[in-house]
Amino acid sequence: MRNNNTVTLKKWGIIMIILYYKDHLNDRQNKPFIDYFEKNNIEYKTVSNLHDIKIKKNQKTYILVGILDFFEVYLKYFFNKKVDIIYRARGIVPEESFYRNNSYIKFLILSLVEFIVLILSDLVITVSLNQKNHYVKKYKLKTDKIFVLHNYLMNYKTNFNDSSNRKLEIVYVGGLAKWQKIDDLKSIFEKLSIVNEQLEFLICAKQKNILEFKKKFKKIDNIKFESYSDYNALMERISKSTVGIILRDNSKVNKCSSPFKIIDYINAQLPIIMTQNIGDYNEILKNQDFIFELDKTIYTDANIKKIESYILHAYSKKNKLKKNIRNFRVEKLDFAKEFSHILKNINFE
Repeated sequence: MRNNNTVTLKKWGIIMIILYYKDHLNDRQNKPFIDYFEKNNIEYKTVSNLHDIKIKKNQKTYILVGILDFFEVYLKYFFNKKVDIIYRARGIVPEESFYRNNSYIKFLILSLVEFIVLILSDLVITVSLNQKNHYVKKYKLKTDKIFVLHNYLMNYKTNFNDSSNRKLEIVYVGGLAKWQKIDDLKSIFEKLSIVNEQLEFLICAKQKNILEFKKKFKKIDNIKFESYSDYNALMERISKSTVGIILRDNSKVNKCSSPFKIIDYINAQLPIIMTQNIGDYNEILKNQDFIFELDKTIYTDANIKKIESYILHAYSKKNKLKKNIRNFRVEKLDFAKEFSHILKNINFE
């Protein structure tokens, strides 16, 4: 048996996971992957399938895996006491499936699968405290097996010119999925374009989605559509905007999430217009002057005027807000600090 499901994670394993996630998670956030780490070797290894994993004899190794590849990894290394399997939970899979397909059968099947994965794994790392609490409540798991690691990415270039945003521009970075509330975004952009004709709009999306965005936002004249394959180039471009916007509906899926778009905007030193239900970030970013929270009546004329007023405020105070964002990022959004908290709560052998 695998240590009776107790957590036996070594310090080097934690450090290596830090190095991996800090540098690479954003590039592959939606792709299946398997990572493995050796206790006495800080170098991480990333593979696309199980057959590429090379385990050294008598070397403690940690395999970090998503739900897609979990069972294959688990069955192969079940009898290997030198291997610990860590489930990196990207989201609440059954609820996400139900959100997309509205199928109770799929929901029940995936709930069973998720429960088994959570029980069999040596350690679970979630992307938000809400997600951890969800697992504890739904599956009656012990809290000491689950740790929270938000999607913080702070190693990219962020020293942009304080005066780089020279035009009044609101940017959206993302896709067309319904959980991204594209119809709401369209309505907000259209109303803002009427309220303030000087306001410009920018949508940054995958190239394959640009045409669909152009069709959906065709009523807006002062709008640009751009696509960037290089992350730093994207950050450089959106840093010239005035504010970023991210919308989510009030679902459990979004409450348990940790959207990279929040971190993207902060990396670009952009004030953020956001809804009130985005993972842990509403609490993390609470009362910050670079955050404007939308309430449930975002379509009212009064609220549209409030959004416009905040954009104007962000533009007039851009240097101050950029400085505040930089300071907040260093003090509050730090991988090492969050991992230090995890280390303090793990007993090493």
